[in-house]
Amino acid sequence: MGRYLCIHQPHRISPFMREFVAHPGIAGVLSRIVAPDVKCMQSMLFIKPPGFPGQAWHQDEVYIPTRDRSLTGAWIALDDASPENGCLYVIPGSHRNGYLYPQRDHNRPGEFDFAQESYGFDESGEIPVACAAGDAVFFNGYLLHRSRKNRSERYRRALVNHYMNAYSLLPWQTREGDRVATADYRDIVMVAGVDPYAWKGTENRGGAHVRHFDAMVDGVAKQMRQRRLEFLEDIAIHLGRLADHFEPDFLSQSSGHIPDHPRETVNAVGKRAHAASQGFAV
Repeated sequence: MGRYLCIHQPHRISPFMREFVAHPGIAGVLSRIVAPDVKCMQSMLFIKPPGFPGQAWHQDEVYIPTRDRSLTGAWIALDDASPENGCLYVIPGSHRNGYLYPQRDHNRPGEFDFAQESYGFDESGEIPVACAAGDAVFFNGYLLHRSRKNRSERYRRALVNHYMNAYSLLPWQTREGDRVATADYRDIVMVAGVDPYAWKGTENRGGAHVRHFDAMVDGVAKQMRQRRLEFLEDIAIHLGRLADHFEPDFLSQSSGHIPDHPRETVNAVGKRAHAASQGFAV
C-alpha cells in the first residue's frame, strides 16, 4: 500500500465498502443535514503513507456539481489524524455564500498532489480538524478545505464518501449528447429515503481505480525529465549549427551527390527536437 495515495470508488468492488457507504449511523446524520432522501455517488479510500502529499485548497462542488448545492462529504478517520500526519484544514463558514472560487496550479508538488488549488480568499481563518480514529466529519461541498503533506512516520488513512439530495439531478461525468439541464449520473447508491428517479434505473460506470504516488520514483522521474529536456536542447543547438554547413552545393561538390537529408531536413529535425524539449507533441 506504500505507493498508493488513494483508491477511488472502492464500494464498487468491495461488499464491505458498499455496505459502509449506507451505514445507518452515517445515513441518519445525512437525512437530517442534507435531505430525507440521500444518494451516494463516490467513495474514496485515502491511504496517505508517510511522506505523501496532501491536496491544496479546493471545494468538492468543483469536481462533483450538484444542481441544488447539496453535495456533502463524510470524512471518516481510520487512523488518528493530526497536523503532523496531514489532517484536514478548513475555513469555517466558507461555504455559506455559495461561491466557487477559481483555480490555478499551486507549484508546490512536495506539499500537495497534482490537483489545482482554489484561490482568491482570505485563508488566515483556517483551522485544523484533528480526529481520533473512528471520528466522522461532515461538510458541505462549497466548504474550502485542504490537507498538507504527511510529515509523520505513520499512515493517515481515511474513508471519504460523497452524498447529495436524491431529488437533485447530478450532471457529473456527462457524455456526448447529454443536455446539462437533464443530465443525471446514475451510478449511485441510495442510503436514505427513496429514489425519485428509480424509473431511470441505475448504471455501472466501471470498477475502482487507484491514484499512485511514489515520492522517490517521482523525484527520480523529475530529474530524468529535466536531463532529457537539457539533452534535447543540446541536440537542437548542435543540429542547427550543423545545418549551417550542410549547403546542397557543398554536399554536391564534396560527395558527388546530394543526400536524402539536406539542410532543410536537418533544420526540421532540429525544430522537432526543440519542440520536444518544450514539452510539445511533434
